[in-house]
Amino acid sequence: MKHNHRIIPGHMGGEYVEGNVISVEVTTCNTQTANHVMWHYANWSLWGKKEDEIAWRALAGFLGQEEIIQETLRAGGQYAGKLPIWTNGDMEIRSLECPGEEWSRGRSDSVKTKLSESRQGYKDTDEAKRNKSKAAKGKLKSESHKNNIKRSAKRGENHPNFGRTGSLSSTYGTKRTKEQLERMSGPNNPNYGKPNSEEQKEKIREKMKRKRHWVNNKNEHRFQEECPGEGWVNGRKWVQG
Repeated sequence: MKHNHRIIPGHMGGEYVEGNVISVEVTTCNTQTANHVMWHYANWSLWGKKEDEIAWRALAGFLGQEEIIQETLRAGGQYAGKLPIWTNGDMEIRSLECPGEEWSRGRSDSVKTKLSESRQGYKDTDEAKRNKSKAAKGKLKSESHKNNIKRSAKRGENHPNFGRTGSLSSTYGTKRTKEQLERMSGPNNPNYGKPNSEEQKEKIREKMKRKRHWVNNKNEHRFQEECPGEGWVNGRKWVQG
């Protein structure tokens, strides 16, 4: 059944002239079906659930059988993609709750290997890095995730900056901004209010003993273990010879 409505952008009513009339097709249904449609429509308007949108559009006759199937599968795939991944070492499933004692959060070893191989030689673009950072912001990491990060962290000789001091360091000559210093100081510092242990204090003392003062003819000063480079000598102030 079709019904003509006169419209003016932003208003109801208006003159019945060409260009100001649209044809609206209304699906005939009984009172029970109409109430069902309005219930799903109200829920969709309030909470924005895709399932309610599909339901009211399907009951009202705005979706055909094939469209209903496609929309349902698409919504189900989006929902399933947000569920946590659980693995028993060999298999993976998505579920809100742990499937059993032998299951834990994370990916299986076989999937990790395939993902690692597929990304060899690949580097994320700046836009991809920003999107990943935005997506991860505010999300809490599980204990297993934190432990995996700690285990995979490069330390000692495996660290790319190991032994690179002075001009060889990647941060040589750079100065932290005021905002960076504020984020690192006071309560923002992760070590704020945590006293150093005697072992840590001894390590700091030993490290400070190895450092020396260096200066150049521009009266630039450095305090580090190795000579910053050519033109630098021991001392705090440049003395012309």
